[in-house]
Amino acid sequence: MNLTVLLVLLLICSNCSTPDESKTNTNIGPRMNNTKRGFFYNKKCTDQKDENGNYWARGDGRSQGGGIIWFIGKGMSKDYDSSFENAEGQAISRLVKECGFANKVAIFNERCVNEDKDEYYSYARLSIKADECQKSIELQENEKSSFVNKEFNRLYLNYLKNVEKVDLECKITKPELCLSLAKQENINKNLPLAKKYAAISCLNSKEESKGDACFFAGVYSYDLGHIEDSSTYFLRSCESKENFTAGCLKHASLSLKNKKLKNAIYSSKRVCTEERNSSGCSLLGFALSELGQNKKAKECFLKMQHLVLSDSK
Repeated sequence: MNLTVLLVLLLICSNCSTPDESKTNTNIGPRMNNTKRGFFYNKKCTDQKDENGNYWARGDGRSQGGGIIWFIGKGMSKDYDSSFENAEGQAISRLVKECGFANKVAIFNERCVNEDKDEYYSYARLSIKADECQKSIELQENEKSSFVNKEFNRLYLNYLKNVEKVDLECKITKPELCLSLAKQENINKNLPLAKKYAAISCLNSKEESKGDACFFAGVYSYDLGHIEDSSTYFLRSCESKENFTAGCLKHASLSLKNKKLKNAIYSSKRVCTEERNSSGCSLLGFALSELGQNKKAKECFLKMQHLVLSDSK
């Protein structure tokens, strides 16, 4: 190929037609180099196909297949980044609703944005393995902070506040919200605030919710080393009409450890007799034994063994 032919080809290519982007402008801005944001495509989002040939952006909500759960989010804004955060936040909110929290094993597989006039329309698809979702659900509250994706958690809270218009301020008139915020702050490892919100929830919840709220106030107090506070909240949980088992067991265990035997007997007796809980009967037996009431202690241990055997059948 001589120099003249090469120059002609270069001129032709410089005038090659490009797709009409007037309706599907995918100016991806600063997110191009952010690998955590996934992939972007230079064509209409709703025409995109995933690896299985499905038009992923046309879906809504969640789908499942091959051991994987998919959550789709859609967002709109005049601001490019806000449109993406709205789409990602919606996908994450669906993940949280099903799997309990924003686990860091979840990933965004696809993202796309179109521009129509002065509005950005963004799409995002998040996935997690079904077994990982189940593990997330089964994690204890104090274990979640090791697995949470903090950026996802931030996007989730922003989505609730800015898109769903949820008032995320803890008030005594909203004890259920306070408990949810407490759990979020615990995940973020902000224990002082977690304790504060849980305590507000404990003191202002209706009777049917007080057991759980006071239990978590006790847990966060204990994790902070505030033992007396934790014992008080566990006792409040134990004295509630519903969901009192965990609070009673914690209160009995703490009381036994601190040689407050009458307190231990009070809380362990409730779950042993009312709930027929083997752990409660065991704690009651130890407390009675410490007081020298060996006959009654023996009866508790026999009851514990009977309950354990019954549960194993």
